[in-house]
Amino acid sequence: MSYRSSTLSSRVCGTPLGWVRTSLVGLVTTSVWGKESLPSAPLMSLGSDSETKRKTIAFHTPTPYLYLRIFPFVLPQHPSQHPLPLTPLPDLHHKNPLENTSAGDLSSVKMEWKQTIESVTFSYKITRNNPSLGYELSKLTNTRVLFKIIFENDIIVLQLNLRAEVEWPPTWSRNHETMKAEFTFTKREKRPWMNYGFQSMGMSTGNLRVYREYQVVSNEPLSNLIHLLVVRAKEFVQIVPIGRYVQVQLDPRRIISRSYVPVPPYLHPNDMAPNYTNNCLCLMIKKYPNGFLSPSITALQVGQTLNLSNSTGSFVIGNYDRYSVIHMLAGGTGLTVMLGIIQRALVRRSVKTINLLNFNKDEENMFYVQQLKRVSGEKLKVTHILSQPKSTWTGRRGMVSDELLNELVGTNNPEACVFICGPPLFLQAAKTSLRDHLDWKSHQMYEFQ
Repeated sequence: MSYRSSTLSSRVCGTPLGWVRTSLVGLVTTSVWGKESLPSAPLMSLGSDSETKRKTIAFHTPTPYLYLRIFPFVLPQHPSQHPLPLTPLPDLHHKNPLENTSAGDLSSVKMEWKQTIESVTFSYKITRNNPSLGYELSKLTNTRVLFKIIFENDIIVLQLNLRAEVEWPPTWSRNHETMKAEFTFTKREKRPWMNYGFQSMGMSTGNLRVYREYQVVSNEPLSNLIHLLVVRAKEFVQIVPIGRYVQVQLDPRRIISRSYVPVPPYLHPNDMAPNYTNNCLCLMIKKYPNGFLSPSITALQVGQTLNLSNSTGSFVIGNYDRYSVIHMLAGGTGLTVMLGIIQRALVRRSVKTINLLNFNKDEENMFYVQQLKRVSGEKLKVTHILSQPKSTWTGRRGMVSDELLNELVGTNNPEACVFICGPPLFLQAAKTSLRDHLDWKSHQMYEFQ
């Protein structure tokens, strides 16, 4: 197995860019070759293309293939000169221009690649003090893929120009301990690559809302009122940050949309969502008989379409990684946002206890009960609480109150945080009780609106 590693905008094949890196203006396009580390070498030649006015810097190295092509820029006369700002890289997906950026911003992302005869894998690792939130992948051609790494305020844009054709979609995985995401493409031609090709990079500020068409691949009722929809876009993969949501539209001509938090396809492998593949999103939709959208969305058949936006919201799960105890208060469909947090917390060694209080009106409104039971145990405790149950209900009864939360959550614990999601009155009652009567601090709590 071949293995390559580079830090964006700071190293190529392990070779420091030195003063050349500080002088470049424009889009840096790099080719990665057969050795993990190449020695530094003096500048060998400087050429110019009379038609494009592009300049090429070549290095004298053990391999004749290593070079940097630097699009229009002015070379400094001495390494001590100040670097000029990077020229924007055109955003091939949206029309908004990219902002200028510094190499320090891009160097927070470490890219590695490895291959087998049949596949090639690209992994991206973000420094812990700057955690990545989400990813978007777009297929441009069979050899060109656009990556977007979405941070809280910025987006790193990478275009991979691959050595040979690959199949779509890729498979992907995300390690919640190491902050690494891996994307594996199947090669169309089964043979080793001398290099992966090259990549171009840039940075964008802000994230414009864009809708894409998704096709329904399954629609399964979880209860009388809740449906699990699995949807897939064409030649596009979106990994929505935990706790963020997407806007859903049925008719792009009408300005009517609703916000839904994508949920994991499973908490336990035995509960995989029907027809799910890595390029799908899963949504849990509650049907409101008099709702504008939910009756139509829950009635969608396999093959029909709806429009989903890119992710929106402000929640950053990494801000709560210092807490070893997680309390969750979920009212009704407020459970949906908790599922992604639960999935992540279950695999993180630093989290010792997850305490979920799941509030509903009655048995008919409950959903995902068996799936939660399958993963509950020493680390995850689930308590179902009904306000108007049938006489046969043997579980907890009641509503949010000081007494109930004092018993099931307790007073302030500096090692713990509390997530709250549900209807407005539920949110207000829970927040007031925790803050005013149980001494929980604002920085320990997060309310999903």
